[in-house]
Amino acid sequence: MSQIAGSLGALVRRLAAQDECHAYSESNMCRAPGAEPECGVNCAGGEFRDLAALQRALGGCRVATSTVALTHIHATSNLSGLGLESLQEIRGHLALLNTSLTGLQGLAGLRTLQGTLYVLASSLPSLAGLAELTSMGGLQVADTHDLSLAGTPALTAVRGSIGLLRCQRLDTALSATLQAIDGNVTIHGNTELKLTGFAGLATLGSAASLRELNVTGNHLAHPEWLAFASLDTVYGWMRITDNANLERLAGLRNLSRVTKALEIGCANLTTLEDLSSLRRADVLHLDSRNTALATVRLPQLTSVSSLNLAFDQASADNDNQGDRLVLDRVEFPVLEEVHDLYVGVSRATTPPTRGLLAGGVDFPALTTVEGDLRLVGQSYPAPHTVPMLRSFSAPLLSLAAAELRVQHTTLGVLDLPSLKLINRFQLHNTYNLSRVTLPLWQDSIQGVEVYNNSRLSILDFPLFQRIGAGPFHIDCSAPGSAALSWLDVGTMNTVEGHVILTHTRLPNLSNFSFLTKVAGDLDIADDMLLNLDGLAAVTEIAGSLSIACPAAVICGTVKLSLQEAANTVKKFEVQATSCPRPPRRRERRRRRRVEEEEGGEEEGVEEKEVDRKEEKLKKNGAWQLRSKLMR
Repeated sequence: MSQIAGSLGALVRRLAAQDECHAYSESNMCRAPGAEPECGVNCAGGEFRDLAALQRALGGCRVATSTVALTHIHATSNLSGLGLESLQEIRGHLALLNTSLTGLQGLAGLRTLQGTLYVLASSLPSLAGLAELTSMGGLQVADTHDLSLAGTPALTAVRGSIGLLRCQRLDTALSATLQAIDGNVTIHGNTELKLTGFAGLATLGSAASLRELNVTGNHLAHPEWLAFASLDTVYGWMRITDNANLERLAGLRNLSRVTKALEIGCANLTTLEDLSSLRRADVLHLDSRNTALATVRLPQLTSVSSLNLAFDQASADNDNQGDRLVLDRVEFPVLEEVHDLYVGVSRATTPPTRGLLAGGVDFPALTTVEGDLRLVGQSYPAPHTVPMLRSFSAPLLSLAAAELRVQHTTLGVLDLPSLKLINRFQLHNTYNLSRVTLPLWQDSIQGVEVYNNSRLSILDFPLFQRIGAGPFHIDCSAPGSAALSWLDVGTMNTVEGHVILTHTRLPNLSNFSFLTKVAGDLDIADDMLLNLDGLAAVTEIAGSLSIACPAAVICGTVKLSLQEAANTVKKFEVQATSCPRPPRRRERRRRRRVEEEEGGEEEGVEEKEVDRKEEKLKKNGAWQLRSKLMR
């Protein structure tokens, strides 16, 4: 209590310092004997610790020119009978600090409060008595119990912020006539909170004045959010997190736009269907505190700058619900454009005990991701691999302008049939991904990196053409990495970076037959590669050339072309078996004689016929050449 008293005293001194008029004292009392009649119109405020002093200072006054602070008044009173009914305006703050007032009926004539109404550590049951109050500069309520904000039926505007903090059994039932709040709204740390009221508020903030609506860390007496029933737009940020017992957002059914970030994370929230009118948010952030959500479907959301489904395992490790899923399905049926799209796990320090997003994410209308598209989980040692995003669908997606990254997920197949442009493609450390199909992908500006994927066997990019300024790097050398059975890079002819193929276990490089230019190193290391003929078209290698494929066969023409392509490099190493020469004519004759002696007459006839045809072709060719020279 001493700490509360000290803080209240500091608050009173601060409020008084903000006023331009002097606080009340016996020497400057307006109602002193012999005062002019008009002196009773404007009176100075001050700090009052008993009702008698309050009556002497403001009884009969119409305007209090400075802050009026009632502190440590424990008399049973509703301020009636003190002559305060004539008070119509307070040009400072009205502070009720550590009082036991039973009501504010004595202020029934108050219409305007230019400052903030403070109700701190008081047992005031309601704001009943302020029936004529139309506007106030702000509202701050803290450390009260059993208080209802009902009782202001004429209130239309709050010109500052509203803060409702650490109260017990608070009912936020402000008048339905309240239409404007020119400040932030913070409702935090309250127990047995009744989240009602604010029914007439349609807009919070403005385009030129961004605000915040924060409802965090409360324990609700009722599972439904019933406040802000008419709220359409929040110009700024909206945060709904850590509210125990909150199951539905029924009061937000008309919310259509949050111009900055909308963050939702409540353990008992079972559905987001009450956000069915939401059309636009700059950032939408759903994290793993939403442990009771099974599905997320926002049917009208059309525009998001950043969509963040980040499951941080905040409460999953400590629950006793086995392997129940956090989210089984996420769907945004009409969302067409997003700047950044992130689906993943963040800030998880211990292996999870259950699936984080074991279902799928569907974007049936999504066409453009202007920034990054990331499907990213966390790395845990076996046997802690848990379901994390089993499917991802975006059939109309054509542009991922920055980066497409898939990492540490249990995604089985990645099929993006309309995707044409990816700036950078990264596929790292996936657990179940077996196939990646991008049938229309043509160009990458910053490269392709694929490595350490446990089950990946197919990379299918049939229309791929070039890499503008990065590597083409596929590495399957890590323990547990799967062997590629199919790699289709289309007509890829230019890589303005390195080409690195490490233990891909491909039998040949036939799909690299269009490759002509490598602006960096060409580095191939594979014990299973059998043929290097696919590199025959390479004419330029700006970096070093290193081929370590002891089982591969490289013919002279291919080796020569690689030597010519890399004639300016510092390093030239080729470890491969030279292509065997075809048997000469004399050797064929010797073999034929041996076969004839062994009784292979039929095969010998075939060899003679082959030799006869070769001689005829040579003669015809020589005759044609001689005729051409004579002409």
